[in-house]
Amino acid sequence: MTRVDQQWLLTGSEDETVRLWDLDPKNMSSILLPGQAAKVSVVAAHPSGRWAAAGSVDGTLRLWNIEDRKKPALVICFHAHISRLTDIEFSAGQSDGKFEVHWLVTAAEDGSVCRWD
Repeated sequence: MTRVDQQWLLTGSEDETVRLWDLDPKNMSSILLPGQAAKVSVVAAHPSGRWAAAGSVDGTLRLWNIEDRKKPALVICFHAHISRLTDIEFSAGQSDGKFEVHWLVTAAEDGSVCRWD
């Protein structure tokens, strides 16, 4: 699990779900991110709070646009590694005063590391 910002938490689970949790005490609830189809081994959120990623035990990586918290959208899903993903890190670059994803790095159980542009 990881914090997206002060109000939102991102979790992944072996039940093949990725969720955004609203931590507002008056409205504690979760939103299911669409398209997850494997046990989740790692999650990450971009510093801007706009992007969420999940790595799975089958080596797949999924990236969502979560800017609209009520309607998160799956952007891409692909096989990033041949084994379980163990870590995901986003770049924290800025462009025109806004945080943007320039690249992300994934690591897997087999020791491989990949940079994705």
